[in-house]
Amino acid sequence: MVAILRGRQADGWVPGANADISEPPARLRDFFLAAILGVAGLIGIAAMTLLGPGTSGQFLVVGPPALGRDGVIGIVFRAQGAVVDVGGLPNIAIAAADRPDFTQALRAEGAWLVMPSPRIFGCFTGTGASGK
Repeated sequence: MVAILRGRQADGWVPGANADISEPPARLRDFFLAAILGVAGLIGIAAMTLLGPGTSGQFLVVGPPALGRDGVIGIVFRAQGAVVDVGGLPNIAIAAADRPDFTQALRAEGAWLVMPSPRIFGCFTGTGASGK
């Protein structure tokens, strides 16, 4: 039987006290490196999603935030297009039209950003592409 005296074992070994402490503590620069890599990865994923091949004839339209949902829908209608879906944010819509100059017409009507609609709608749509 091993006798334990005042937190010490009889053979002189103290749990945790004799552990190898050769590992340095986590440093702030290690955290920053991990954070930079994480942010770079998120930017890469977002870029691949948004800049990949989109749905033919559909465009992601971002209008000024002050306009709201009705204002962005108005931009699409004045550019002679149709609203396919609305965004999760009030100034985002997915629009479609057969006009070859539809993107220029949207910008002329006040859209801040017009780009091919990503295949995966994700957080850009409130109801999703299926309308559920």
